[in-house]
Amino acid sequence: MSAPSNPDALAPRLRQAQVGIRKDLEVHRHIFRGEVSYVFRDPMTLAVHKVSERDYQLCAAINEDKQLGAVFEELVERELVTQEDEEGFYQFILSLHGLGFLNLPVPDNESLYRRRQQKIKAKRTAKLMGFLFLQVPLVNPDTFLARTKHMVSWVFTKWAFAVWLIVVGSALLLLGKNWGEFFTPIGDVFTPERLLGMWFSLVVLKLIHEFGHAYACKLFGGEVPEIGAFFIAGTPCAYCDCTSSWGFTKRLHRLIVVLAGVYIELFIASLAIFIWAIAPSATVKLIAFDIVVVAGVATVLANLNPLMRFDGYYILSDVLEVPNLRSTAQRRAIELLKFLTIGVPMTPNRYSLGLNSFLVTFGVLSSLYKITIVLGISALLATKFLYLGIGLAVFYGGMEFYKAAKNVGNYLIHSEEAHSHRIRAGALATLVFAAAPAAIVFVPVPRPVIATGMVGLENEQSFYAGADGFVDAVHIFPGDKLKPGDPIATLNNPYSQDAVTTARHEYETSIKLAEAKLADDPAQAAIHRRSAESSLVRLERETDKLEKLSITSDDGAVVLQVLPQSREGSYLSQGDPIAQVGSGRWIIRGLVREASLANIRIGVNDEIQFRSASDPGETVHAKVTHVGRLGKREITQETLTAMGGGQIPISPVTGEANEPYFEIEAIIIGQPPVSYGVTGHLYLGTHSEPIATSLWRSGLRLLQKLEQN
Repeated sequence: MSAPSNPDALAPRLRQAQVGIRKDLEVHRHIFRGEVSYVFRDPMTLAVHKVSERDYQLCAAINEDKQLGAVFEELVERELVTQEDEEGFYQFILSLHGLGFLNLPVPDNESLYRRRQQKIKAKRTAKLMGFLFLQVPLVNPDTFLARTKHMVSWVFTKWAFAVWLIVVGSALLLLGKNWGEFFTPIGDVFTPERLLGMWFSLVVLKLIHEFGHAYACKLFGGEVPEIGAFFIAGTPCAYCDCTSSWGFTKRLHRLIVVLAGVYIELFIASLAIFIWAIAPSATVKLIAFDIVVVAGVATVLANLNPLMRFDGYYILSDVLEVPNLRSTAQRRAIELLKFLTIGVPMTPNRYSLGLNSFLVTFGVLSSLYKITIVLGISALLATKFLYLGIGLAVFYGGMEFYKAAKNVGNYLIHSEEAHSHRIRAGALATLVFAAAPAAIVFVPVPRPVIATGMVGLENEQSFYAGADGFVDAVHIFPGDKLKPGDPIATLNNPYSQDAVTTARHEYETSIKLAEAKLADDPAQAAIHRRSAESSLVRLERETDKLEKLSITSDDGAVVLQVLPQSREGSYLSQGDPIAQVGSGRWIIRGLVREASLANIRIGVNDEIQFRSASDPGETVHAKVTHVGRLGKREITQETLTAMGGGQIPISPVTGEANEPYFEIEAIIIGQPPVSYGVTGHLYLGTHSEPIATSLWRSGLRLLQKLEQN
């Protein structure tokens, strides 16, 4: 550490100070992964802090009747510290002061000023983002809970848990058997009336949820000093302070407190499932459905997500025996980043390699998750208030980027760790703040221009059922070569055969009656002749329908697709597809986005490549024969759309793509190693531009799409 002659050293200024640990702090001894730790809980700020056994011994040695210098000498005599640790000891004292555990008579003005400035900035940021994450304390329920806890103590007994298992298990079985019927109303969930009902259910259930935590905490001896409302993008959620549960020595008690809210909500959701099953009224069924969706799906899944500081986070923290899991994980991820970039050794700990790897992963994911949530809320806002959502995303993203860049810059330039690795730190600073931005803005990066395509033949013809009927026989198979007139399939419709027989009989009868009446009653004969003409028209129509039940080939072609023979005996409606045949050369029909086509020049006779989705390692070469002159939103090749399993997004409302696509056709060179109907990617060429330009254009296109919608 710094020598005493250093004017910034703490030892000369704090040796004569007399301080003591606050008497109102709550201290609890725990064993995490075989290591003794102590948890401090501040009843004023409700904050919880974990310290090691060694740090706790240092805290216990502090005596307000002794000067800190004398305390340090005693610690040296007890061999808890060495003389070389003096500056570190006073830094530890200062950190306790920063946590509010004690007060120093000689302030560290520079540190205090810096912390005050950081708090002011944090408050400003909180106000700017407060409308997204707003926490409003309401009441202190501790006295009320103490008076009423005997009324609900039975809820957390073993026999109550056994009943809970039976009820929830039975409800899940019932839900599984009626899954399709139960979720039928999900399509109407976004109507104003349903949204209002679900909003009310959410408020009530969240209040019950938090009281579940509160009563569980109180029953095991904890305190609940605060309960309030937490608004996430305007959606109300309750919260209660159960941090005193960290003082429970039994992990089971801590887990019960954390799981109490989900425990209660799942029971309510199970009762709602039973009500849904027996309710005769559609209104009651909808109310029960809303409760199940809110309590059993949305709330439970959100609460059990460990990336948010809700129930799932504290469960994971306790199961892993890692208090302050998020901060520990993020600190571990930062240490790994420092080690990989500038070579700062990682702080050793007692965790296994697997747990350390998990902590790094969790630290990265938890850091990104809040950004993802805010950007998701921004996108949701943008669907209703375009520029408000965009402004929020830009502001929050810019603010996070500025904070990250500032922290990295301060660390690389001013920290002692980076100073001891100055060469690598300087190189990294140059890379982060000069080379990388310049490369992003100025250096063109090649990237492929890709279209989606499908293999076919030059001339393709589809055959459909000409009339309603049952499949009597399928005469062909894929790959068969057809000649003109070859049968493809035969349908059978007894009604059509009867209709032809009836029409022919009526026609012949009318002709005979007309001939018989011609001599005696010409007028009556004329009536029968008109009836015969009408019957003849009907006979021709029904005969045409009957003939359409036999599907035959028009020209020579190869069978590409056909109904499987397993469909024989099934019913087809008029217009249902039966077979597809083709002739000519093998081609690839592709669709390319307007924005992608604008980046390259491609014309007839240019050579392109195709890689199928099933075998991307095989490259097929093709020569362009056609490039569409007009982009279209109507996609005729359903296989290439998201509805047909492809990649082109289609609006379920309009049935159109969200942007124009241009058609491209290319003749396959040589014998194709792929079969008909195979889909994949067409590689049309490469386009080079800086990453910043690409991002700017993508942003403008996204803005245009949002404005159109």
